[in-house]
Amino acid sequence: MTDAQDAVFSVETGRVLRRIRSEQGLKLRDVAKRSAGRFKATTVGSYERGERALSLERFVELARLYGVSAVELLRLVLHTAPFDTRTLAVDRGKLDLVDWPEREWLAEMADELATRRGQRNQALITFRAGDLDILATTHGREPAELRARAEPALVAVDEVRIVEDPLGAGDVPGSHLSGPSG
Repeated sequence: MTDAQDAVFSVETGRVLRRIRSEQGLKLRDVAKRSAGRFKATTVGSYERGERALSLERFVELARLYGVSAVELLRLVLHTAPFDTRTLAVDRGKLDLVDWPEREWLAEMADELATRRGQRNQALITFRAGDLDILATTHGREPAELRARAEPALVAVDEVRIVEDPLGAGDVPGSHLSGPSG
């Protein structure tokens, strides 16, 4: 992530943390008490204002303290943060055009999404562009670098248009998709 994205992420994380704390009727000093002093009220306040970076360990601890799974807390942050929300697709038939290890990362992401959605036989697997940024960051890469390396297998969804299936091809992978609209 860039410094600007880091700042946005910190602010959005803080907003979500404050909302959860408020919904539970907790004051900052209550969090300090509940954590047996592990979190100071001033520290939690600085997290909530986005003034202080929150380590993954502390993020998980706060989630537990609030009785929320860390995964759910991260989902809430990512769904409120103004990241790149364009929809992209991985063309699984073109993954061999992407170099390793990026090919492996994209394949794993596409396979996991396809399994969760019941789309194991789909050629194109859609995802949010911001998910690619998270994938890059997870693997210690800049989002622009991963995007450039993954380009041969990526399709912007606005380049794909849904067409009627006059021949009734049904679930044949890619049968309902055509190339760039024009």
